[in-house]
Amino acid sequence: MEELAIGDEVLTLCGESRPIKWIGRRSYRRPFMAHNVTPILIRAGALRENLPLRDLHVSPEHAIFIDEVLVPAEHLVNGVSVVRCSDVASVQYFHIELDSHDVIFAEGTPAETFVACDNRLMFHNAAEFAELYPGDSSPGWAFCAPRVDSGPVLEQIRRGIAERAGLAPLDDASACGPLEGNFDDASEMLINGWAFNPEQPHRPVWLEVLVNDGVIGRVLADKYRPDLAGRGDGYHGFALWLQQGLSPLTRHVIRVRRVADRCELPGSPRVLEPRDTADFLRSTALLPALRAAALGAGDEALDQLLDSLRRGIMEVREVRAQRQSEASGSAASDMLLRRAKRGPIKARRALVIDDRLPDPARDAGSNAVLGHMRALLSLGYRVEFVPARESREDATPSDHDLARVRWHRAPAVTSVEDVLRRNASCYELIYLHRLSNASAYAGLARQCCPRAHIIYSVADLHHLRLARQAALHDRADLLARAEAVQQSELHAMRGVDAVITHSQVEADYLAVEARGVRVHVVPWPVAPIACNTSFAARTGLAFIGSVAHDPNVDALVWLIEEIMPRVWRRDPSIICRIVGAGWPDMFRGHLDRRVQLVGAAPELATLFDQVRLTVAPLRIGAGIKGKVLDSFAAGVPCVMTQIAAEGLPLAPLQRALIGENADQLANLIWRAHKEVEFNSTTAAAGLELIAREFNPERVRFALQTALNPNRAAGEFAPRPALGAREKRA
Repeated sequence: MEELAIGDEVLTLCGESRPIKWIGRRSYRRPFMAHNVTPILIRAGALRENLPLRDLHVSPEHAIFIDEVLVPAEHLVNGVSVVRCSDVASVQYFHIELDSHDVIFAEGTPAETFVACDNRLMFHNAAEFAELYPGDSSPGWAFCAPRVDSGPVLEQIRRGIAERAGLAPLDDASACGPLEGNFDDASEMLINGWAFNPEQPHRPVWLEVLVNDGVIGRVLADKYRPDLAGRGDGYHGFALWLQQGLSPLTRHVIRVRRVADRCELPGSPRVLEPRDTADFLRSTALLPALRAAALGAGDEALDQLLDSLRRGIMEVREVRAQRQSEASGSAASDMLLRRAKRGPIKARRALVIDDRLPDPARDAGSNAVLGHMRALLSLGYRVEFVPARESREDATPSDHDLARVRWHRAPAVTSVEDVLRRNASCYELIYLHRLSNASAYAGLARQCCPRAHIIYSVADLHHLRLARQAALHDRADLLARAEAVQQSELHAMRGVDAVITHSQVEADYLAVEARGVRVHVVPWPVAPIACNTSFAARTGLAFIGSVAHDPNVDALVWLIEEIMPRVWRRDPSIICRIVGAGWPDMFRGHLDRRVQLVGAAPELATLFDQVRLTVAPLRIGAGIKGKVLDSFAAGVPCVMTQIAAEGLPLAPLQRALIGENADQLANLIWRAHKEVEFNSTTAAAGLELIAREFNPERVRFALQTALNPNRAAGEFAPRPALGAREKRA
């Protein structure tokens, strides 16, 4: 393979010889070989008699042509005849491209050629293609055969390969073994979690999903998840996307069980409660019909029609509730009667729902939700918080200014549903943080608190992050997932009263993709971090981020593999600190001695007192990056990519810290580390940005605008005029 050259002819499946247009090359080595580039070994004879002729190694996404379809190799893994080569020290990939996508032969096995899917930049020699074919207009995403990564066709192919390997079928109850895992989440569009057989760690588990006791689909638990890396090879996740979706107006009991023995997964069943009818009508295909009915009278008549419809539904609900209360004489009815006699409650109540109790040291999302809770307190709300899932390790925030928050925790409260039902009609504001909670609880919140203002805070647009990751790493499965997540995110946005994003870039994007949805840009407050060490007393740089976040893993690999070697060629003494929880101990002993694994840093002020700059070489991601804001707040410049800077209203001086490739980033790192003037002026600009854009007053005004249905989206508080801050030197 490695001896082939452009212009050489290769034999295709139809018997025609075709010339090679281009050969892409890329290589990886341990410990920076990410899971999605670990090679797949297809052993000789695994697919058919003498097919392959000899052992064949391919990349996980490289498709094999079987039974008239293209199947990515990672979906053929069975742990015996098709395995992941997790023990290889390094790998070199060579991708052959013809004028159009086709099937050629590798060790006698029909396998696809390279097809451009916005992924050419993953090759080390990508610039060569641009030089050879300037202005090339070949169509991308043009496959020569159907590509499958799930469904009955793939199941039948896997079954045949398993039989050749002498493996018992995955639905053989006598050979299924123990079951570990969890049913993590369910929405109208997505069922996900993980499943694992510790006795056969390399064999994925077949699961079936039941809704109201009827099987709606099967799914293989073979997706990689970083949090499962300690269990076998970590390929035990599953995600079943429901193309048509479940009805939002019906109660659904969802179960996940192993196909072989019908053993139910821990966490199963889960219940999806019906959404509010008026909310559903407003966000579905019925709206165009209503608009057509009112077309002659204009939009004002349509709005009146919708208001009448909603009021009618509300009246029906209230009458029904009153009859139920009269019939039962319930304590809840007595409580409401006593409350009515006392008069209206003066204090407004707000309920905040997030995945876990917020921890400012864990992620930027926690900092955002805590900042918004402080703003709500200052606006006069009685703020309450309930986590969708609670971990024993999670601690209630101890900040003095959050002492007035009511934290709903076990054992007093068992679930979000419990809080909403106990406090029916009591909340004026319900704040849903992240897609998982907007999808799961918006309908129930509307049902329990029909007059509440419901806000969905997106944290970041997850589908943008997935789409960028798919393009960078040539992951067709991630692209399909990104499209499904996009539909889920847009669907959730249409089911609430307002959407909050932290980034103007995302707000502009949603103005096009989610027309009619009220989107507000609401930053979170960032407090200055007191750091007083002089430039001369500091040295080196820091990368800040957790291993649990895929963009951080990709960024660190790029930093260590390509960026820092360029820095060291100019100054071999510069130290790079890796700060964050979870980076595996396998790095130790493999890294250059100038790369130091610091671990979690409980006090970032201590770190910022030691380094001259930070670096954020993110190639994938979305939203505002907390690590960049923290660095600016400490008066430490951050060298970053355009992705890391996205959404920040940077001044021209700060944009000088942005690099597009490894050479530019290495040069900026060296400059910020060596040049006192460049370092101090960019640091001062960062401090000014934090004071101007991320102060509590500005956050409070922006959030108040989002809470007011009569205020236009995008209105912002006037920015204070600031003088130049004192430079640190």
